[in-house]
Amino acid sequence: MYLELLVVLIYFFKFSITIAYTNIFIVLFFSIILLLSLWYIDKKEFAFKGYSTQYFKNLINVYPKKLIKKVLLFSVFRYLVFSHQFYFLVLTFNFELNYLDAMTSIFAMYLIASIIPMLSLFDVVIKGSVAILIFSLFQVNESVILAIVLLMWIFNFVLPSIVGSCFVLTFKTDTLIQQKK
Repeated sequence: MYLELLVVLIYFFKFSITIAYTNIFIVLFFSIILLLSLWYIDKKEFAFKGYSTQYFKNLINVYPKKLIKKVLLFSVFRYLVFSHQFYFLVLTFNFELNYLDAMTSIFAMYLIASIIPMLSLFDVVIKGSVAILIFSLFQVNESVILAIVLLMWIFNFVLPSIVGSCFVLTFKTDTLIQQKK
């Protein structure tokens, strides 16, 4: 996580950016308010839809630390696979974009797209819009970026859904029920 943040910082300091200090103070102010609110919620017993904060803490502690580490490892691996797929598709379309700039942009694209709530069916629309916004900084053609996002969506959502549907449709529950008896 810290490595990605460092890459984002390096990326933004590479370009000449005019800084509006009032915006920085506004962001800092709201960040401090958010952190204080989270600290207050942590110290005070609040209920959300009938569940206390202690309930959620206990729920997290139910899972072994080894399982949590394994899930985090798989998540990082999944992110690396998706990021490099996108990067290799960018290279396939003959764009001269160095690795650091591409990975920083891809990280920002996935971060922004994951913040926006959307059904996975329409995820291609959000990622396409965010990718156009981010890769426009590098004067990349919008239609090519949309093609890359669409290919990523087909490779990682449509094709696995079709394969999974074939397995579900051919699954024979009768034999499974008879084996359990």
